[in-house]
Amino acid sequence: MSIKNPTPKRILTAGLTLAIGLFTALPSYAVPLLWTLDNVVFSDDAAASGSFVYDADTNLYSDLNLVSSPGSIVTSSHSYPFIAPTFTGPSQLLALVSAPIGGTDQTDISYLYLDFIGDLTNAGGRLSVRGGPQGFTSLGVCASLNCGVSRDFNLFRSGSVISAAVPEPSTMGLVGLGLLGMGFARKLQRKG
Repeated sequence: MSIKNPTPKRILTAGLTLAIGLFTALPSYAVPLLWTLDNVVFSDDAAASGSFVYDADTNLYSDLNLVSSPGSIVTSSHSYPFIAPTFTGPSQLLALVSAPIGGTDQTDISYLYLDFIGDLTNAGGRLSVRGGPQGFTSLGVCASLNCGVSRDFNLFRSGSVISAAVPEPSTMGLVGLGLLGMGFARKLQRKG
């Protein structure tokens, strides 16, 4: 059995075939996305702004950087770095001024509750924030141990959250790139 000498064409074809096989066999993973509040305003003209990171694969929020401006109920600006896990999921976020650690009483602390029109995903996009009769987005003061009841609150008037999608490689795109490379290699072979 004779072994053929490797030619540039054979080397290029083998390399492209290996690359296509590796790239199409690898699963693609979405990354957690940074979501930004866009024009979130409440009934007393108080506003919320900032951002947070959400990972739809693990249903976890992180890096909360949310603030509110003063209004008639929450009368000073506040930062909301803590999450109340019992009232948080892919379509809602309850952010608190202080940490809800080991049953710490949350009575009289400020909260920001965001109720999204749909679930946050790792695909990004724009989601409206719900208010009025359809949702409970509000800015207010807790009236119970776990902030499950509000004493005073402002209802939501307008706004949304937005995030840029992170592109994931497409299998067909990678196959197409491989075919283009093989066509280019064949063209080079004909010239040489």
